[in-house]
Amino acid sequence: MTLTLAERMILTWQARILELLCPQEAKRFAELGEAYASGYEAMYLRGFPELSDEVLSDEACREVIDVLNMFSAIKKAQPGWPASIPVERLKFNGFDGNSETKRFAFASYFCGLNGGRYKNLDRGDDFNSHEPMLGRYRRMLERRRLCEDKNNLTASDLERIASA
Repeated sequence: MTLTLAERMILTWQARILELLCPQEAKRFAELGEAYASGYEAMYLRGFPELSDEVLSDEACREVIDVLNMFSAIKKAQPGWPASIPVERLKFNGFDGNSETKRFAFASYFCGLNGGRYKNLDRGDDFNSHEPMLGRYRRMLERRRLCEDKNNLTASDLERIASA
C-alpha cells in the first residue's frame, strides 16, 4: 500500500493519539506510528491485521445483495414449488470461502447488520458453500430478471430459475 506524505503524517499522528488513549496497546501504536513516519510500506497493515488491502467493489456487493434477495423470494415461494423441482436446485448454499472469499465475508456481514437480515435463508455452513457458486448464481439471476414480479415468484418462474 502506498501512502502520500500527507496520509502518512495524518496516520502517524493518529497512531500517537491512540498510543496515549489505549495504554494497553501503546507499544503496537508506537511501532505503527514509527512505520508510518518512516515510510515502511510493508509494515502499514501489520498494525491492523484485521484490515484487508483487497476491497469488494460496489458492483460486487450489489450482486451479493441481489443473490440474497433472489433466494429470499425463492424461499418465500417454497410452499408453491412444483414437485418436479428438487429442493437442492433452489437452495442458497452461500459462497465459497476459498475462491469467493470476499463475497462470502460480505454476505455474512450484510446479513448480520441491524440485528440480522435474511433470517429465512438456509445459510449452509455459516455462508460457506465449500465450492464455487457464483457462476450458478449469476445464471439464476439472469433467469430471475425475466420474471414479471421478482418478489412473488410463480411456479414457472421457479422452474426457469432452477434450470440455470
